[in-house]
Amino acid sequence: MNVLGRDPFALPDVRLRELRRHRLAYVGQDPGSGLNPRMQVRRLLAEVAAERTPGALTALLDEVRLPTDMDSADRRPGGLSGGQQRRVGWPGAGSGCCRRSSRP
Repeated sequence: MNVLGRDPFALPDVRLRELRRHRLAYVGQDPGSGLNPRMQVRRLLAEVAAERTPGALTALLDEVRLPTDMDSADRRPGGLSGGQQRRVGWPGAGSGCCRRSSRP
């Protein structure tokens, strides 16, 4: 098994912790449970974004494949599909540092 080109079972403890801390993140099957239902998507993303400018928010919406020309940023998690909720949770799971993949 390879994770990001590395065999996690062959890594020393220090390297495995580094891989887990800086490169991997878990996003559960019920993404909505990890999102604050009262917060708009724009605020959820702004909490974990490195930059909080409107342009950076648009870029982050594009990165997680949410429409940037619609009202996606103004919706709350309950107004998104399960897949959209999962994609909103990706930056939070990795705090903007991880590669994202929807594959298991």
